[in-house]
Amino acid sequence: MELIERGVAEIVPREELIEELGQSINKSHIKNLKAHDHAVMAERCVFRFLITFFQ
Repeated sequence: MELIERGVAEIVPREELIEELGQSINKSHIKNLKAHDHAVMAERCVFRFLITFFQ
């Protein structure tokens, strides 16, 4: 394990690795937020339709 860590540290500086990880986490988090926003908007549309339809 130590050998692997040393090899990785020599190939890719730790800061770059952390930065890349952070960016990929942020991208997936933003995608999840967008998907959630779309789900909420669709839900509201359905409720509006049902309310106007059954009045």
